[in-house]
Amino acid sequence: MTSCGTTKRQLRSEYKVDKNFELIEVDKIKDPKFNFRIEVGNIRSLAESIKNIGLLNPIIIRRINGEYEVVSGYRRLLAYRSLGLTKIPCKIINATDKQAYEINLIENIQRKSLNPIEEATAFYFYISNKGWGGITQLAKKIGKSKEYVSHRLMLLQLPQKVKEKIVKGTLDASKATELVWLKDEKKQLELAELIERENLTHREVREMVRRIKRGRRRSAEIPINDSLERKVGKIDKLLIQALLVLRRALWIIDDIIRIIDEEEFNIEFRDPLMNERRKIHNIVGNILAYRKKLRKECVIENTIHL
Repeated sequence: MTSCGTTKRQLRSEYKVDKNFELIEVDKIKDPKFNFRIEVGNIRSLAESIKNIGLLNPIIIRRINGEYEVVSGYRRLLAYRSLGLTKIPCKIINATDKQAYEINLIENIQRKSLNPIEEATAFYFYISNKGWGGITQLAKKIGKSKEYVSHRLMLLQLPQKVKEKIVKGTLDASKATELVWLKDEKKQLELAELIERENLTHREVREMVRRIKRGRRRSAEIPINDSLERKVGKIDKLLIQALLVLRRALWIIDDIIRIIDEEEFNIEFRDPLMNERRKIHNIVGNILAYRKKLRKECVIENTIHL
């Protein structure tokens, strides 16, 4: 690995980086003023990569009051520190706070290194806290649509527990955006858990939100969810009975086909038997899928009418 006395020419060749960089002592570089990530991730893995193949891209730093500060590449700087290296290749730029923020944000967006909540927080800071520009200007800066930026910002209105699910990746951000329209935090969390548990599609989530907002409530005389539960229970029994019959038929057909194969009978109805077996197998699959759909609808209805 590169020692303290490594020349620029040797470093450029080893690290395959742009020629326009300076070697700056690691200890002289301050942490970034703006850091979007809640967690910096696996630095050890990055350090191993740098140790094995070198640093492919220099970090970007700026001068502030005679000192250096990271603009982009904080994780690379941390990896260098962990390896005990004393100098790191840097591109030195002149940048205001706004410019430094934009450069860092653009790189993180391009690398897809931020989760949706980190993105939303970064967007809010740029637009609201600092007032550096509106949604349209920011979207243009980072190469995203206005809808993308506005939808990310909407996520910040959700309860903390819902946001935690988004950060963990168990709740898709686009589905979570639909929950914002409910306003009721308890209902938002219930629906978030239902989306996780039942793997609801975006369309299903939108439909549920629409129906809840419409204000449908179960009748005092006829509890809708209880009635639906009974109906699903009856259909469930019928489906299970049908499945048992079809599976017995499959076993019988399998036995016949096995005997034909073992005895090497050249019976012309083997192919028709195989066709019938495939048909029954497809029917079983369709019944199971329909049963799953019914159970899912029952859970959804119960949630809507809670």
